[in-house]
Amino acid sequence: KDFTRISFLNTYLVILAALFWRPVMLLRKFTLTNLKKVWRDEIMAKHETAFNKAMSVAVGLFFGIVPIWGFQFATALLVAYFFKLNKVVVGLVAQISVPPMIPFILFISVKTGELVLNQKVNLDLSRILTIDALKNIYVYTVGACVLSVAAALAGFIVTYLSLKMFRYKPTAQK
Repeated sequence: KDFTRISFLNTYLVILAALFWRPVMLLRKFTLTNLKKVWRDEIMAKHETAFNKAMSVAVGLFFGIVPIWGFQFATALLVAYFFKLNKVVVGLVAQISVPPMIPFILFISVKTGELVLNQKVNLDLSRILTIDALKNIYVYTVGACVLSVAAALAGFIVTYLSLKMFRYKPTAQK
């Protein structure tokens, strides 16, 4: 009887800690001072070169659009770690695939695939379980891959030129 009570109490306390106290402690850390420190130390990161910052943006854009659903963020961070890029910038830019942006990314991916493959996609939902649906998925996938590469190149160029235009100079790390 005591063992059962202790088990229920332990389960209750673990659930309470995981669903209430840990999130409350995390939210208390979000102060204006801490956010400014993260902005200054992680995002601005004065010790990083313009090339490194531009590559971080490019990798984030690439993995934010490339069609590896569910693995985009984790893969982006893994690549950022492997190539020693700014993980915070990569993670923030990879969030381009948030729900309000998904319809636009899907539409532009399909149109890019139509342009690259010279095939027209029929988006009629009544024919979604036909062989045409597989062709549509293929066109979308090719379009999304091409779009992700194009967005990464554009993001790299814009970021690199912007940093050079504003005479960004990295400083020695403390």
